[in-house]
Amino acid sequence: MLALNRNVIVFALILLVILSVSPLSAGKGLFFSPAECVKRIQNVEGCADAITAILRWDFSHLKHGCCDVLEGLTEDCWPIVFPHQPLVHTMIKGICFFP
Repeated sequence: MLALNRNVIVFALILLVILSVSPLSAGKGLFFSPAECVKRIQNVEGCADAITAILRWDFSHLKHGCCDVLEGLTEDCWPIVFPHQPLVHTMIKGICFFP
């Protein structure tokens, strides 16, 4: 009886997670693709170099085209592009959109 209750609870939790994630991924597909984050940045000339400079806290190479790409990144992409640096998103917004 205890195993049956445990299975029901596990099933309910899995169902709850699936239902809570599905609205967030609506239109993006079920799985997130980190390669898409990198591809968007590589499509803008000089943006990858600017990202490398930002990782060294040098924001001087950040140009308008790169700002547009970075502003268009989804929330899933920020930890991929800037791992372990949660404040970079706010700093980029300040530099790109409030010069």
